[in-house]
Amino acid sequence: MLVDVFTQPTPIAAEQVPAMLRLDLARINAVSTMAQRIITVGAVLLQCKNLLKRDVRTQWKMEATRIMTVLEANHASLNATVDGSMAALEAGRCMPAATKTHLRALVTKVLSAGQDMSRHSAEPREPVLRLLLTRLRGNILARLASGSASEKVKAANTAGSKLASLGLSEFVEKVRHMSDLLDKVGAVDRAAHSPWWDAVATKVQQEELEPPAQQS
Repeated sequence: MLVDVFTQPTPIAAEQVPAMLRLDLARINAVSTMAQRIITVGAVLLQCKNLLKRDVRTQWKMEATRIMTVLEANHASLNATVDGSMAALEAGRCMPAATKTHLRALVTKVLSAGQDMSRHSAEPREPVLRLLLTRLRGNILARLASGSASEKVKAANTAGSKLASLGLSEFVEKVRHMSDLLDKVGAVDRAAHSPWWDAVATKVQQEELEPPAQQS
C-alpha cells in the first residue's frame, strides 16, 4: 500500500491518502513527482538507446541529469521541454537528420504522455512509461520487503543492480533515497498505528476463514 500511495500520479489530494498518512501529504507529492520524472527521463533515454542501438544497461548519467533539470524547470511549453531534452541527447553525438527527426518524435510522445499524467493525475497510458512505473514500484517494494538490517543491505544491493536491467540504471541513488524514505515512513506508521493495523488484519483473516453464507 505504501508504495502505491507514494507513487500515484500527482497532484495528490488529501482524500486520496489514508488518514494515517495525511500529515505526509507534501512528502508524498514530492516522492510521486520524483517517480514521474524518473520514469519520464528513463523512457526518453530508453527510446534514444534503442534507436541508436546502444545497450540499455549503459548509464547515461550526464544526459539523465540534464533532462531531469529540464523537467524540473517546468516549462510552460512542451516544445521548450522537447528542445532541452533533445539538446541533452544530441550533445557529443553526431546523428543523421532522419535519426534526429525520428528521435524528436519519440521524445515528444514520451514527454507529452508524462505531462498528461500530471495534468489528469492519472496512471500513464504510454506503454514505456507504464512499464517503467510498474518496474519502479516493484523495485522499491522488493527493498521494503526485507526484514533484518543485513537483509535490507542485501536487498538494496540486489535491487540497485536490477535497475540497470530494468532500464533505469541512471537512477540508482534516487531510487535508494526514495526507498529509504518510505522505509522510515512505514516504520513510524507501524509504531503509531500498529494496534489499528493488527485489528484490520485480524478482521480480514476472520472473514477469509468464515464460510460463505448459504443462500436460502
